[in-house]
Amino acid sequence: MAYKNTLAELKASTVRTIAGVCADSTQFVQMANEVQRRLLRRGNWYDTEWLTKICFTNGCVVWPRYVGTVLATRMCDGSLGEVKNRWYSILGGANSLARSYSDSTDYSWFGDVVMMDNGTKPTYNAVSGTTGKLIRYYVKYQNDIGKKITLYGKQYGGQPLQELDANGNWVNGLTLTAVAPFATTTVLVTQIDSVVREATQGECRLYEYDSTSNLLRDLALYEPNETNPRYRSSLISDWCAVPGCLQTTTVDSVDYEQKVATIEALVKLEHFDLVNDNDFLLIDNLDAFKMGFQAVKLEEMNDEKNAEIKWMKAVRELNFELRDKNPDRETPVFVNVVNGSAIYSPT
Repeated sequence: MAYKNTLAELKASTVRTIAGVCADSTQFVQMANEVQRRLLRRGNWYDTEWLTKICFTNGCVVWPRYVGTVLATRMCDGSLGEVKNRWYSILGGANSLARSYSDSTDYSWFGDVVMMDNGTKPTYNAVSGTTGKLIRYYVKYQNDIGKKITLYGKQYGGQPLQELDANGNWVNGLTLTAVAPFATTTVLVTQIDSVVREATQGECRLYEYDSTSNLLRDLALYEPNETNPRYRSSLISDWCAVPGCLQTTTVDSVDYEQKVATIEALVKLEHFDLVNDNDFLLIDNLDAFKMGFQAVKLEEMNDEKNAEIKWMKAVRELNFELRDKNPDRETPVFVNVVNGSAIYSPT
């Protein structure tokens, strides 16, 4: 999608007259981030829903950074995938849910493939194999030499990643300091659960390195302001039923065939903090921003009643824009009817 308004344009708009702080100040940027974050939570606004297509190679999908919520999925053969939260596995899956609503034995309306929420991951690829790999950290610019990244997880043997601090005490996490051409661990890592890193000026990459085969495999690509990367992930309930093709990959010097599948998904965008003047606003509606700034100021004065009025006015502006960009007469309606047939575009 192409966005038109940047942080610089927000600073130059009429919002600056009611912000109560200088438009060039850190406080203004903090307020802008709070307003955008809270407005995104209040609805799916114009251009905050994207249709995206990705490839994946196993029954666990780690979504790109920009994905905040997976709303709907469709497989490459056109079949629909059901999106479920973690209650799906606890309640026994689609058949169990169907029996709780109907005595019918026809559960086909649940769909053949289920995408179940699987929490968040710090890398889009997990460390391969069971013997562990060396982890390498690459930075792009000279100015990022010396920046640190800390990995939390496990090393070969099942022990947690730990290191000695300046006082001689063992603490959780393994810290790498960026050097040229790369920083590397001295222990074999089998699992990465969390990552904390210092902000950088350029993109940075995390790789696993197999010293036996002399092969690198990418684990993550971090944007400059990702200091605690977490990506939404989903489990596929019936990986064998997903249409795809086979390709050969090498793990621990052994060739394996793995299935590659493509999925098309409707997703809601994740909020990213605005940092630089040329950063785009996910919500382009400056009128809604103005109401949001007023709401934040009123909350700081403990005027909750009038603050809520301003938030409602901001939402109304966004609803007006949504109605204008996507008229009701152009919007297909899908109603998933329990114990009955699906209804499309009822009129």
